[in-house]
Amino acid sequence: MNAAYDTGRTMGDEMSFAVATDLAGLRGFVRDRAVAAGLATARAELLMLAASELMSNTLEHTGDGGLVRVWTEAGAVVCEVRDRRPRGFRPPGAAVMPAADAMRGRGLAIVEQVCDVVSTAAGGTAVQLRMTR
Repeated sequence: MNAAYDTGRTMGDEMSFAVATDLAGLRGFVRDRAVAAGLATARAELLMLAASELMSNTLEHTGDGGLVRVWTEAGAVVCEVRDRRPRGFRPPGAAVMPAADAMRGRGLAIVEQVCDVVSTAAGGTAVQLRMTR
């Protein structure tokens, strides 16, 4: 991981996931840690939504599990979803909302809309979501 992401980090916590039935517990984990770190409940739920989308994508596109980490940095809560780079990986900033009649493809665009900052780390195997407090 890029050393810049480690500076000033506190309240670190993590959970792994491997199957779809793990996701409900992980959503609660992200929301609860974000609220405990001082994020307003509505913003914590947006962070939970974004993290859930990334975790679902991990399971769908890698066929493997991953790791979710939550920590605080100065004025922000950070949630990282780490996996193996999925097929068709698109870096943050590349997501475009599909046409209204498209059945799929909104997830990454929604992630970028609801989070303050979306970035990658670890060579693209981790996506970090930042929400200011």
